[in-house]
Amino acid sequence: MRHGMKPDNRCAAVNMKKAAPALVAAACALIGTHAMSDADKSPPPAGPKPFLSPSHRRIVFVGDSITDGNTYPQLIRQALVAAGYAAPICINAGVGGDTAEGMSARLETTAIAYQPTLVSISAGINDILHGVPATNYEAHIRMMADRLKALNIPVLLLTPSILGPQHAQADTNLAQYVEAIHRVAGTCGCQVAQVNRLMKEARAAGRQILENDSVHPNFEGQRLIARAVLDALGYVDVPVPEKISVEMYPGVITNWMFRRLPEKTVPLDPESVKAVRPDESWTAYVLPETDPQEIPWLEIERQTGFALSLDKKVPGPGSKNFQGYAILKEKAPRKVFFNTGAELQTVWLNGERIFKFSAPPWPGFHAGGSRVPAELIKGDNVVIIETGPTFFLSVTENHDW
Repeated sequence: MRHGMKPDNRCAAVNMKKAAPALVAAACALIGTHAMSDADKSPPPAGPKPFLSPSHRRIVFVGDSITDGNTYPQLIRQALVAAGYAAPICINAGVGGDTAEGMSARLETTAIAYQPTLVSISAGINDILHGVPATNYEAHIRMMADRLKALNIPVLLLTPSILGPQHAQADTNLAQYVEAIHRVAGTCGCQVAQVNRLMKEARAAGRQILENDSVHPNFEGQRLIARAVLDALGYVDVPVPEKISVEMYPGVITNWMFRRLPEKTVPLDPESVKAVRPDESWTAYVLPETDPQEIPWLEIERQTGFALSLDKKVPGPGSKNFQGYAILKEKAPRKVFFNTGAELQTVWLNGERIFKFSAPPWPGFHAGGSRVPAELIKGDNVVIIETGPTFFLSVTENHDW
């Protein structure tokens, strides 16, 4: 939890007094530009907003748990919409506990596969806490930047967030990573979001921007990340929302029956899954959950359609593993994607297993960590899942909802 086609890069001219109907429009300006060598001391960019054609509005956010929680990507999208820009497609590619090396290894499958028009990369906290030398960190950041540049995909590099008193030495050592980000940006033509600088300034002003673990940014810290990204992309006059506004994701399967599994349970197979039928011992479970979560990022996930409380809501002795049963009624056959998240282990559709989590790598907690193509039949479609206490599952006709 916490721990094909090349994109078209043509830019379109626009009257800057009109609202730009595109994604984080700065991506076009990123190609061929160079970050300042001492950008942490420089003011954010000023001047007119860059602009991309309407087809260039797909951002993939590569990162660790700070990204996986999906708060700052949501804030960026909300800020742009509130300012009159068309809603960008924001694809979360954060994986809790990941390092720059891990992100580099999965870049093709979790970023490039979605044909992005901009890739945002946030790495460094897990590297520094595991003592990764700055040279190794820089090498993997450069590998990602070079690979994306070869595909003409603009890149936004985020300097690492800060660490709290429990990690004072690691926080000091982050300066080497910040310098590495600027070196890569200068040679690869990337833009830089000054997350580290803004957080240091906020800390100096006495603001609390980290959770109690001295690692993860709290909501105000996430707002600072969103601020840094918007500034880097030319949206210096677009305010970051003070409160996040989210809705349930499209296609969430809302009506379930669940049972808690015994401590020793054999996973389902094509034969045993046929016998799974709810009876009076199963518990009805409706999403979204109604009980607010104390942790802000989990409260966001609750509202978007995550199941977060199976271990509290499904009674009985046994393990913290569960079986769920749902029926999707369809008027006609259709091709869809099943979008998974959190601790979902398997998905069975009409007696066929279409998804099984196998590590490594973990696809992340966020919704859509895996997006599995499938086909629904006319009439009743039986969906059976095996999961831990938390899960996400939606069904959409597009893989980038």
